[in-house]
Amino acid sequence: MNFKIVNIIDLYEELGEDQVTQFLSSFYCPHNTDIEEFLKSKAIGFSRQGIAATYIVIARDGSDNIIVGYFSLANKVILVDPVTAKNSDWRRRFSKFGKFQEETSSYLLAVPLIGQLGRNFADKADNLIRGNELISYAEEKIRVTQRIIGGKMVYIECADEKSLVSFYEKNGYHIINHRKSAEGDLLQMIKYLK
Repeated sequence: MNFKIVNIIDLYEELGEDQVTQFLSSFYCPHNTDIEEFLKSKAIGFSRQGIAATYIVIARDGSDNIIVGYFSLANKVILVDPVTAKNSDWRRRFSKFGKFQEETSSYLLAVPLIGQLGRNFADKADNLIRGNELISYAEEKIRVTQRIIGGKMVYIECADEKSLVSFYEKNGYHIINHRKSAEGDLLQMIKYLK
């Protein structure tokens, strides 16, 4: 199936907030209400403020546009303890793309974050796209940016849940940190984009 990937800010500028909000209201994610809530109430504001860019993945069904999923990308700075590097390749990558901080004994890296990633479960739209396809679209947007400004890594944060960790590991991500947050314990995982 062919998908159209649209930056939410482009939709906002073309259609206006009311129509975009109406379009986004069709998104449903029972497995993670934070994913649904972000798209419906924060994505436009974050995009307008430049905090994160949200991309809607759309399938066409006759004359209807169906949201099959979305992802949000942001610039973030993370600290990586070199002890978490599984091998010398990772330590070399961290030193190439980051700066070692003596005071924290860790690498400071500016890395794109895939902050939100979710499929739409309304009306079985989730059957139209697989999770690994959705994450590959997000990674491709990052590759395009990195061709312009440089870089080779991307990271995600997810709950420490077996199914999520397995999904990201199957897509080439490696655990680098555990982080406490208001939402609970999160894993930070990183991938080297080839």
